[in-house]
Amino acid sequence: MRRIGLIMLLLRHASSVAVRTALRDAVAALHKAKVPEAEASAEWLLAHALGESDRTSVTRAIARKQDLDTSEQAQFSAFVERRLQREPVQYIVGKWAFHDVELELEPPTLIPRPETEELVDLVLDWWGSSTAHFADVGCGSGCLGLALLNKLPEGSSCTAIDISEEAVSLSTRNAEKLGLASVYDASLLPASELAGAFDFIVSNPPYIPSQDLR
Repeated sequence: MRRIGLIMLLLRHASSVAVRTALRDAVAALHKAKVPEAEASAEWLLAHALGESDRTSVTRAIARKQDLDTSEQAQFSAFVERRLQREPVQYIVGKWAFHDVELELEPPTLIPRPETEELVDLVLDWWGSSTAHFADVGCGSGCLGLALLNKLPEGSSCTAIDISEEAVSLSTRNAEKLGLASVYDASLLPASELAGAFDFIVSNPPYIPSQDLR
C-alpha cells in the first residue's frame, strides 16, 4: 500500500495536475489495490470531482488538455482514497443517474441494480400511456416508483412502503428533489399491512438467502 499512498500524496500536493495524469495515476492506484472496475471507478469519480455526472466529461476534459484546480485535486484524491477502501462509487459521490432521474444515494439503503431499470421499461411497455395509481413494495431509494412517475402521465401517483426508516426518508427526499413529492407517498410499513386499490404493484427486493425462502 506504500506505493498507492505515494501516488495519492503526489496527487494531493501537486500545484497543477492534468486531467489525463490524474486519471492515469488513480487507475494505477486502484489496479494496484485490486479494486474492481478500476478504470470505470476512476472515470466516474473524476467526472464528479469536475462537477459533472457523465463519464464522457472526462474524455472531453482530456481532449481540451484541462488541468484540475486545487479543490478538484483534493476532491478527487479524497474520492479515490475512499474507493481504495472498497466503498461503492455511488455512495462516494452520493448520487447516481437512474432511468432519466438523478437519485441521492447513501448507506444503508441499497444501490439500485441495473436490472431494475429494465423493470421500469417492462412496466411502462406493459401499462401503456394511461395514468396509474400504483404501489412500490420495498421502495429503497425510491428508484422504481420515481422513475415510473417520471414517465407516466400527469395524474399518476405512487404509494411506497419499506421496513427501513432510512429508506423511507431517502426516497421522500428524492421525491422532493424531483418535484414529485405531491404524488409520491412513502411510509414505514411491512408489505402485509399494505391496503388500498392499485392499478399494479411493483417490487424489486434485495436478494433473499435460500434458507429464508423455506
